[in-house]
Amino acid sequence: MAIVMTHRETGNIKTVPTGFSWTTFFFGLIPAAIRGDAKWAGIMALTGLFTLGLAWLVWPFIYNGLYRADLVKKGWSATEASSFEDDFDRQRGSGDSFGDDDPIARYLAKKAADKRQFALAGGGSFDPDPPHPAGPTIRTFGRKQ
Repeated sequence: MAIVMTHRETGNIKTVPTGFSWTTFFFGLIPAAIRGDAKWAGIMALTGLFTLGLAWLVWPFIYNGLYRADLVKKGWSATEASSFEDDFDRQRGSGDSFGDDDPIARYLAKKAADKRQFALAGGGSFDPDPPHPAGPTIRTFGRKQ
């Protein structure tokens, strides 16, 4: 899950991850350095040295929240929540790489449109594919089997 953030002055748009940081878990301070977040990359390096590496068990749980809080202080604001389906739909809408005959793209675009339509109507959470009465549905890459 991610949050789409917009800078108030420039209008730039950035997708910011939320929750547990798997990239920080696997790669340490490298994701912070790639994002240009020198402050937290430095703090991660220092805490990693002083705790003999034990800090790396804590950073993946807190880094995304700290990064998002710093962006808010710098003038960014959350504009919408994003998910894989929304990102996929956005990519498809820009004509990047998917043809009209792609069944996965059609399914995800329909699912994203259903979610948006329900939210606009004042609904809360919504699953356009409720569980089947005969049992759970097995999904593979967005397709029902």
